[in-house]
Amino acid sequence: RLHGLKRKMEEGARAEELQVQRCRARLDRLAAASAGDDAEWEDIRLKRILVDYMLRMSYYDTATKLAETSGIQDLVDIDVFLDAKRVIDSLRNKEIAPALAWCAENKSRLKKSKSKLEFLLRLQEFVELVKAKNFLQAISYARKYLAPWGSTHMKELQRVTATLVFRSSTNCAQYK
Repeated sequence: RLHGLKRKMEEGARAEELQVQRCRARLDRLAAASAGDDAEWEDIRLKRILVDYMLRMSYYDTATKLAETSGIQDLVDIDVFLDAKRVIDSLRNKEIAPALAWCAENKSRLKKSKSKLEFLLRLQEFVELVKAKNFLQAISYARKYLAPWGSTHMKELQRVTATLVFRSSTNCAQYK
């Protein structure tokens, strides 16, 4: 357990050092703005905006190459977008585990913003178990992961757990 704790502490220290390095680079960039050379400042600013736009439009490789060739890796947050891409790709492949792991990592932020993302992912996983006709596993999953949400999302839980009773051949459109 101590080795595991030590490894986690080292990973945390590396992540903090990376963030400190980025903050220093950004502060140096701001200091350079007050020193003059507006043309270079505007050029780098334009490249940062372009990289950000490309990342938001899912042009990850192009954005990475532009950041590398311009030397602005510390001024843009490519890793945040790549992390989001990994989660999005897993959801497209119908894999919920990476998204739930991301939710666990960002639990406090999600709670502050009153996000229902984790709840919706848990509901989807329950529905997938019902679709696969793993009813006992679905019931135990609901008890373990959905029951804690009962106080805030009872109506949705009731609707989703009713899928255990209705089959896909039902005439009830809501559960079909």
